[in-house]
Amino acid sequence: MSKHPIVKFDPTVPAKFADWFGPPAVPTAEDRQIHDRILCGLFNNVRPQDFLECLHTQELAYNFWRRLALRCLRDKVIRHANNEKFERLERELLADAERRKQEPRSTLALDKALESWGRHRQPQTRLAIEQEKMATETNKRLAEIDAETNKRLAELQKAKDGPIDEAASFDKWIDAAERIDEELAWWSRTSASRSSFSTSTEPV
Repeated sequence: MSKHPIVKFDPTVPAKFADWFGPPAVPTAEDRQIHDRILCGLFNNVRPQDFLECLHTQELAYNFWRRLALRCLRDKVIRHANNEKFERLERELLADAERRKQEPRSTLALDKALESWGRHRQPQTRLAIEQEKMATETNKRLAEIDAETNKRLAELQKAKDGPIDEAASFDKWIDAAERIDEELAWWSRTSASRSSFSTSTEPV
């Protein structure tokens, strides 16, 4: 096993390149840290001797960062398609639960509407007891539907957070993934052509 330590990050290196070429075109602070560490590692390996070699080192660092970003983007595209599938199932589950609640709610509402009609046919106390019983049964049924729905929602969330079944949402992500693969292949070819200069550069 190699005993050589990983190159220590030197913040003066990316600062120097940023002063010459401006800040790298990366979207987040985390991406900036990754890019700058790649740049620092390349600088220590290549040891550019002139401005042109510094320019190539800067471009090569961005190229490597871009390839990493594309690989991450490909994974995000697949994850997004997977999440959309489960979010659609969640919406359908909630809509179905709401539909199932309509029947007991409608029955209770009808019972209340008939209450005044039946006042002259039976004592008020009996009506109140029957009304309370109906409300209790309705609330019990609604609670059962909510409990069943929440259980199924929890199961969907667990599946959503688990391993991705790429085949289940294949048609939703394959086109975007292929475009990413094409761009990744282009950046890989560009990286190979731009890195050739470093093989002939002698470290100082």
